[in-house]
Amino acid sequence: MNSFREASWIVKHLKWKFAEIFEENVEDFFNELDSLGLVSLENYLEFCSKDSAAEKTEELIDLILQNGERACEKFLNHLEILVLRFPDLAGLSQVLLEGASYLLISR
Repeated sequence: MNSFREASWIVKHLKWKFAEIFEENVEDFFNELDSLGLVSLENYLEFCSKDSAAEKTEELIDLILQNGERACEKFLNHLEILVLRFPDLAGLSQVLLEGASYLLISR
């Protein structure tokens, strides 16, 4: 049995923490996901229709999950860059190292 977690499992189980962190600047979070090709114009329109930063952030994280395992892997691999804009991500490094070390192995 493989002891490593799938990227989607990690994103799903850290969703509340990601939401808390990215809610601070949800527009930058959207732009980062856009640069990764994880959101579309249709997603942008849905994003804009949400009233609060919390709703927008949750919607974006749900989009990552809905896009499947590859999208989750792409997102998790990009966290290293996102930590520059969202320093609170640094606090997740131990959790991610424990659960996401498969990303290094699967390449």
